[in-house]
Amino acid sequence: MSIIHSANEDYNTTELAEVWPGLWLGGLKALKEIRKIARSWTVISVLQSAQSRDFAQDCLNEIENDSVRIEKRVMWELADRSQAELLSTRLDEILNVIDSVILTSSEEDYPRACLVHCAFGISRSASVVAAWLLSRKKVKTLEEAMEILRSVRPKVSPNMGFVAMLRALEQCDGNVVEAIERMKMKAID
Repeated sequence: MSIIHSANEDYNTTELAEVWPGLWLGGLKALKEIRKIARSWTVISVLQSAQSRDFAQDCLNEIENDSVRIEKRVMWELADRSQAELLSTRLDEILNVIDSVILTSSEEDYPRACLVHCAFGISRSASVVAAWLLSRKKVKTLEEAMEILRSVRPKVSPNMGFVAMLRALEQCDGNVVEAIERMKMKAID
């Protein structure tokens, strides 16, 4: 199975997909759909342009006024470029945020959920969720993580740089700090 899809494929940007119980993946337009799923959300936005960030904030403000509670908003400015630093202490912080929702969610209280989104829900946010699967759920291979992601969101396609960083994470058994060091050592060679 190929990790990377063709750039010419038609992408559905409105799809909101549950990857793991309580963990959702999507693009910007998915923000308009979250009120249908749960009453309480943590939203992780992995965006670069100010216009996209403003759109995300406007959507979240509108949703919050419509009986949905946004418990936490996390913004990560990350370009969808091969040279962008997906493997970073910021990634580790974001994985911990996902944990705080997924590992503490209780149906008794109220349904809680975490949405990780980027502009289209294809590369950046999919890479973050793949990293969570590799580091927290002990999915053994990147192929297995991609299979899980594509089973609910077929157009997932991390850029080549993110794939290399996810491979490093895979080789370090999901340890983000070790994977960062591995990538630094590769850069020196």
